[in-house]
Amino acid sequence: MENKYSCSVIRDLLPLYCKNTTSEESNEIIASHLAECKHCQEYINSLSENLKNGDKETQRFNKIAKKIKNRKIKTIIFIILLFFISIIGTMQITGIITVTGNSMEPAISNGNKFFINKIIYKVRKPQRFDVIVYKADGGRLFIKRIVGLPGETIQIKEGKIYANGQLLENEYFKNEISDSGIAKDPVKIGSNEYFVLGDNSDNSKDSRNDPNGLVKENLIVGKVNIK
Repeated sequence: MENKYSCSVIRDLLPLYCKNTTSEESNEIIASHLAECKHCQEYINSLSENLKNGDKETQRFNKIAKKIKNRKIKTIIFIILLFFISIIGTMQITGIITVTGNSMEPAISNGNKFFINKIIYKVRKPQRFDVIVYKADGGRLFIKRIVGLPGETIQIKEGKIYANGQLLENEYFKNEISDSGIAKDPVKIGSNEYFVLGDNSDNSKDSRNDPNGLVKENLIVGKVNIK
């Protein structure tokens, strides 16, 4: 086959020739030219080496891109895991209670929803006048206010609350308590027990008359914060 193509034309085709993307006719022309042209032979050798190095660079780039992609996937998975862990952790340290009844009016009304702080009593002991959620009556949740602490003696007489014989001054039970229940006589509270009352004492079953009586510390679920 007569070689009638210039080196510039052949060299334009050589990158495609090296990648085996030229037609059979073009391959014959290029092969014929290379057999006669030393300069184009040197050029294609150099070009082939550059293409090989380029392939190596491409492979290296692909490996880096794959590592970056894998890191992104791991980061996303990590964030998702953190999200679920935070939800589980939140469930462990908080909860929500929907109040049923009016035993805690006027501070709390029927249907109100409150967050329960489940972790606070792992840090400190329950304090007087804390509003707590506790389990009683087969696992049901109740919400009342603490008035008597472990070791104290509580009595309700003449509508007032006394702790260890001293009048308990407070802002929660301003009206006289008409039903003293078991507290008409002094009630000694155990070392891990609490005496609780509903703010709306005339419409509350609590430590005065509830069959569960005094609330044991291990039955306290947590504290409710009321603004």
